Amino acid sequence: MVDFVISGDEDLKSIPFGMYPCCLMKVRNLLELDSLITHEEALERGMLFEAVPNHGKEFKGGRGEGFFNVYQIRPGPNGDPERFGPENQWDASMFTGISHRWTRGEENPPHPDNENHDKLGALKSFCKANRRDDAYIWFDYFSVPQQNRENTKKAIASLTAYFMYVRNFISLVLDEDDLDAYRNRMWTRFEQVMSHIPVFFREGMMLGNADGKNIILVSHTSEQLPIKIEDMRNPFHGRYTVAEDRWLLKPLLAYVLDRFERYNKTSQAERYTSPDDVPEHLIESMKSWLDEINAELKKKT
Repeated sequence: MVDFVISGDEDLKSIPFGMYPCCLMKVRNLLELDSLITHEEALERGMLFEAVPNHGKEFKGGRGEGFFNVYQIRPGPNGDPERFGPENQWDASMFTGISHRWTRGEENPPHPDNENHDKLGALKSFCKANRRDDAYIWFDYFSVPQQNRENTKKAIASLTAYFMYVRNFISLVLDEDDLDAYRNRMWTRFEQVMSHIPVFFREGMMLGNADGKNIILVSHTSEQLPIKIEDMRNPFHGRYTVAEDRWLLKPLLAYVLDRFERYNKTSQAERYTSPDDVPEHLIESMKSWLDEINAELKKKT
């Protein structure tokens, strides 16, 4: 794990972090599972925690970086997450975001894993290899509401905020066939773009995950492949399960694009760890992706 935390500057405070709570599962809870469970079940069983940026906290090193307050949560009166006391304070190196393709996404009900629970097994192996059972995992099936569509959309709208604070990003695939399918899904394409979103702190900026892990993990072979920013593909052309989700891409892509452009306007001296520009061809590609989405939206109206 890396030793880096996110700052408390005004730019980060403007992120719509509260549209739906950033729900994480502690590694020690994940290791207890026999099969992957839904957000609702994990919440009911008291296995989820909410991460909230603590912008006012000074941290070691004099860089003005902030902690997270991590609260254990449970269902409130209306079923939404309710906090009950701070669990602890952590820096972002303790958070890992998992991107993956749902293995049984076309079934009713859909499920992210196969019948042998290979994905859960791969997750457990990854967690054990990192040897921190007090670390936290973001994984859509238990981090995002599965039974309330309005809450699901709120969580989707908050994706850029969640991943702004993830210092380790893992694209988890089972084998080469799963990797090919993963690369052709809409949300996984977007998540890989989003994994590079620039982070602001008092002394400058850095590209997301520049000091952490940003890899594709092929679990059956333990192979680790880099996620290269120059290899990003148009999410709008990716396969999807819920047609409405395509239109949710627009504000998310626009937000990431704005961050990329702002990063490229900074000087080398203002950059931490990652001195290179975001490739200009990616900037132009993202503009064309948004133009295409806008054109399709006009057709709908």
